[in-house]
Amino acid sequence: IDHFTEFCIKDGSGRQLDPVSAACCFCGTLYMFRKSDGMGKQLVLCDEYINGGTPVFLDIGNSEPVSLFSGRLHSSAISDRGEVIFINRSSVKNSPNSRIAAVSLPNGEKASSVACCNDSVIVLSSNGRVFESPVTEGSSALKFSEVFDLSGQEIVSVSGTHEHFLAVSKEGRVFCRGSNDYGQLGLGEGIGSVSSFTEISSLGGYKIRSASAGFCHSLFVTREGKVLSCGENWRGELLLSSVPRDERVYTPTATTITSDASFCIAGAYVSVVFIGGNPPPNTPNAMIQQYH
Repeated sequence: IDHFTEFCIKDGSGRQLDPVSAACCFCGTLYMFRKSDGMGKQLVLCDEYINGGTPVFLDIGNSEPVSLFSGRLHSSAISDRGEVIFINRSSVKNSPNSRIAAVSLPNGEKASSVACCNDSVIVLSSNGRVFESPVTEGSSALKFSEVFDLSGQEIVSVSGTHEHFLAVSKEGRVFCRGSNDYGQLGLGEGIGSVSSFTEISSLGGYKIRSASAGFCHSLFVTREGKVLSCGENWRGELLLSSVPRDERVYTPTATTITSDASFCIAGAYVSVVFIGGNPPPNTPNAMIQQYH
C-alpha cells in the first residue's frame, strides 16, 4: 500500500470497531479500539507473521488500556490502574488466545511510560522512578525491580525500542544504556555498548526535555524546542542537512529543527517531530500526565 487507504476492523459479531490509537512495530501494529457495546476498550494485534496476518483480539481480562507503547518486536499498554499490559510477540504467536495479565509496579506505583526493547522492558512511574523487567521468550509475564543506576534521579522521560534505552531527568540530563553500534548512545566513536545507565556528557550544554530511542538512532528535544540527533543516518532520519546518508554521527548534533519542537518519535530509519503544541490525544509512546 503506497498511499493512505481507509480500512476497518470488525468484532466477532460483524460490528465495526471505533479506533482510538495505534502503535507500529517492525512486523505489525497494536491497535486500541472502543468495544462495539461501548463498554471498555479492546486491544488488537495485526502482525504479518502471526495468524496469517489476521487480526488477533487480545484477551486482557478486565484491564482497561488507556495508552499504547511500541518497540521493534514487543509492545505494551498502560491500564487505567497504572498497570503494564505487555504484549510479547513470541507469546502471542505461540498462543494467540491466552490471557495477558496486567502487571503492577512495586509498592503500588503507577506507570506513566513504557520502553520496550528486545530483551527487557523499562517503565517510568508517575513518581519519577524507573523499574525494569527482563523479557522471557514466549511469556508476557514481567517481574519489575528498580533501576538503581537511576535511583538518585527524578526521571521524566524514558524511551527504548530495540537495543538501547534513554532516560531524561527533571534537571534536563540524559542517561543511556545498551548498544552503541551505530553511535546511537551519543557517547562517541569506539564505545560498543554500556551495561549501566551512563550520562551523555556531550549534552551537558543543553537542558533536554525528552528523548526518543529508535532502531539505531536517537533524538533529543531541548526545552527551547531544538532537536538534536545521533546514530545511523541511512535514510536521513537524523534530520541533518550537512551529513550524507549512510554516514554515522557519534555525538548529538543540532538538526535542521531549531525551535518549536514539542515531541518526537524515533522509529526504524524514520523520525517524526511534532512542531508547535503538544501531540494529538492518544498519540502512542507519549507519557501519561495524570490519571483520572
